[in-house]
Amino acid sequence: MIANRELASELASTLQSVMLSLDQSAAIVRQRSSEQEATAYATAVATIFMCIYGELLDSIYCDHPDLAPPQWNMDM
Repeated sequence: MIANRELASELASTLQSVMLSLDQSAAIVRQRSSEQEATAYATAVATIFMCIYGELLDSIYCDHPDLAPPQWNMDM
């Protein structure tokens, strides 16, 4: 997907930051909302995570396996 390793590294880092921010937002919702709202929000965040991994990070990591975190598994 992204042949330039430097660009791929920057994108992977940015996407990981986005995922961390989304995870933090889900924690905030869990603390301040009803269980129903928190569950709906967490489900939406999980959907976004799967898109980021499935459509973006997996492609970057396949092209540049050295950028993948140790726990990465292409079969996720």
